[in-house]
Amino acid sequence: MVLVDRGETLSHIALAMDNRLVHVTKSAIKVPIGLLNAELWSDLPYEQWVKTEYGVAKETGLPLIASIGYKPEEVEKLGPLVEKSGVDGIEFSTHYLGMDPKPVVEVAKILKESVEIPIFAKLSPHVIEVAEFAKALEKAGVDGITAINTIGPCLHIDVETGKPALGGENGFGWLSGPSIRPIAVRCVAEIARSVKIPVIGVGGIMSGANAIEHIMAGASAVQICTGAILEGSGIFGRVAHEIDQYLVDHGHDSIKDICGIALKHLPPKPLRPETLLPTVDEKLCKVCGLCKKYCIYGAVELSRASKASKPKVTIKAEKCYGCGACVSICPTRALRFEERTK
Repeated sequence: MVLVDRGETLSHIALAMDNRLVHVTKSAIKVPIGLLNAELWSDLPYEQWVKTEYGVAKETGLPLIASIGYKPEEVEKLGPLVEKSGVDGIEFSTHYLGMDPKPVVEVAKILKESVEIPIFAKLSPHVIEVAEFAKALEKAGVDGITAINTIGPCLHIDVETGKPALGGENGFGWLSGPSIRPIAVRCVAEIARSVKIPVIGVGGIMSGANAIEHIMAGASAVQICTGAILEGSGIFGRVAHEIDQYLVDHGHDSIKDICGIALKHLPPKPLRPETLLPTVDEKLCKVCGLCKKYCIYGAVELSRASKASKPKVTIKAEKCYGCGACVSICPTRALRFEERTK
């Protein structure tokens, strides 16, 4: 199941209640590591969302989760209106509520009392104790946790003009896309180990493999926003197909088979307290030289037994630190660390 996060621009409606908010000039830019945005809330008044937009979205026949925020009085007013429009659930953002879980829990309780449909709390990556936040929200009655929101504020300078590339206050913006995925996956894992309610993984999902990573960390579903902006709506079908193909290729019937399977491999102590040398599978190795290029210790050598023989990769034990960089970049997975048997 892939849930579509329509993003700050379209889904967050609470602060547009006065019908006057518009976006800042230059509100979103592509950067090599993802997307930066300085967008405000929706230009559309909340009445239009309730009367029109949600109905259009529901015509797809897919589950629809609306996103609102932030303060108790805002969700108390918007929650029932959004529920009445026919959405299947409500996600409320906690992005600007600070590091103390108390105001977040207050919002959760108010929203829970205001609607009958499931509610999901979307957590900010800036929360230091994200697991404690999740546990407090679970106790408050939320039906699931969404992790994570964008990261920032960030600043990108146009080197041709010396001016900020975004038009928000101070030129600051918020980062999304592939660069935040490792943070998102870590948060998903921490939350999944701490609560029994479902977790929705968000952050940098551009492929089926990216979604599988979130799911293995404990996510029951995922959201995609930046990928859809950069690639278009076709990404949803592609990612869903790639997830299905992964399950078939690995002998699984459902994502339930792999949900959270990585958690057992995350012990509190370091996984590798001693140096291990990577092994080379010569049948898979194409001798492309990437491992040698990326080895900062000079431990990788490309050699030939003779001029007529095929070159091969050799790891010099006296130089290898066992960092794993060569293993991570090998395109054919010819380099790997052998599993310890004891």
